[in-house]
Amino acid sequence: MRLGDYDIGLPVKRLPLLLLLAVVVMVAYGVIFVNSAAGRTGLAGKHLLWAGLGAVAFVATFLVDFRVFVRAGYLAYAVGLLALVAVLFTAPVKGARSWFDLGFMKAQPSEFMKLALIMALARFLSARPGALRARDLALALALAGVPVALILKQPDMGTAMVCMPMIAAAVFVGGARLLHLGALAGSGAGGAVLVWFKAMHEYQRERVYAWIDPEPYKLGKAYQLIQSLIAVGSGGLLGKGLGQGTQNQFDLLPLKESDFIFSVIAEEGGFIAAAGLLVAVTVLLLAGTAIALHAADREGQIVAAMATALLGGQAVINVAVCIGLLPTTGITLPFVSYGGSSMLTCFVVAGLLANVAARPQKPGLFG
Repeated sequence: MRLGDYDIGLPVKRLPLLLLLAVVVMVAYGVIFVNSAAGRTGLAGKHLLWAGLGAVAFVATFLVDFRVFVRAGYLAYAVGLLALVAVLFTAPVKGARSWFDLGFMKAQPSEFMKLALIMALARFLSARPGALRARDLALALALAGVPVALILKQPDMGTAMVCMPMIAAAVFVGGARLLHLGALAGSGAGGAVLVWFKAMHEYQRERVYAWIDPEPYKLGKAYQLIQSLIAVGSGGLLGKGLGQGTQNQFDLLPLKESDFIFSVIAEEGGFIAAAGLLVAVTVLLLAGTAIALHAADREGQIVAAMATALLGGQAVINVAVCIGLLPTTGITLPFVSYGGSSMLTCFVVAGLLANVAARPQKPGLFG
């Protein structure tokens, strides 16, 4: 079936099986360990519901030619910006204005903005074949920088961090010169200093201090980090057993169903279970990279590269926080953590990857 120049509907045999396998394994991890972490709160059932809705979103995204979404990129970007501005006028929750309370669920506009940014940058950069001029690179970075600045205003440092690998992937695949990439890296370092002094709140800086030297903050900002390290370290090779983790079952580990679900996996499933999950994440990254490498056009290359960077970058940041390699920040583990907005976003992103993979392919990154 065709809608204008675009295909609607694709045979199942063209689904990328390696990508699907990685997603299924990660969702299974989430179902098992969120159930253990949630106890009798009822979150386990909601997690299953969101996973089911995510699967529906995956199919819907897969069936419509991804170029339809790219064409709507600027409109989605504009809607996303309006939502990011509107959320700043909501009542703060734990010092942040990041959510719309819809009654039956809480919607996080920054999750939608991740998708809109993929579409908008893919449309902008794909219209500029060949190597990017400095002016075009600056415009692309400005396009990405506005929503990131609004996300920092909420403040939501974690989501802003996740956007960085996406943006880097977009400009690299979009044709940025090595000179420009070097300048971008340098300006990124300068921007980090500016964010530290101008954009970060004191409590966020304290998280960094607590990460560097946890002891003085062990009952405050370093509490999550310390409890996470205890959980991860105490799991050993085989773990304490499902539902037997002390940090998990005694509620010593905050946000254990979402931001620190990896710590629960390491405590109750041990090194074996944690390593198995990391293998699944690696397979997802390799599958996404292969899809980007073999996409037949610039649009597909950029969409696949950004989608892979989003899922992979978010997973790496989440795990790094749980094992103390990065300061504590609120980032979910894709397909594993509890969270409706995050789950739906991850499934849509996976659907985009599958969508690109199912279109005509040819070898070579820049085709």
